[in-house]
Amino acid sequence: MRTNEELLSAVHARAEARARVRRRRRIALMGSGAAACAMALIVLMARAMPALHERAVPGGEGALLQGSILADSGALGYAVVGIVAFLLGVAVTLFCVLLKRRRDGEEEWHDRER
Repeated sequence: MRTNEELLSAVHARAEARARVRRRRRIALMGSGAAACAMALIVLMARAMPALHERAVPGGEGALLQGSILADSGALGYAVVGIVAFLLGVAVTLFCVLLKRRRDGEEEWHDRER
C-alpha cells in the first residue's frame, strides 16, 4: 500500500506529464501556424510579382528595376527586400536554435527550476 505522500507525488507527476504534453502540442501548433503563414506569404508574393513587375517596368526591361518591384522608387524597394531578408534570417536562426536545444535534450528550457 502506498502512503499519502507517495500518492500525492504520483498525482503531481501525472499532472506535470499532462502539462508537458499540452505545451508540446501548443508549440507544435504555433510552429505549424507560423510555417503556414510564411508559406502563404511567399506564395502570394510570388503570384503578385509578375503584375508588379509589369506595372513597374512597362517595356519589360527586366534587370534595370529588379529592386523596385515592391515599391515605386528603387531605393525603397531595396530597403523592403533587405528588411524581408533580415527578418527571414532571424526566423531561420531562431528555428535552428530551438532545434539544437531540442536535440540536446533541453526541451523544457523555458521552464523554471522549482
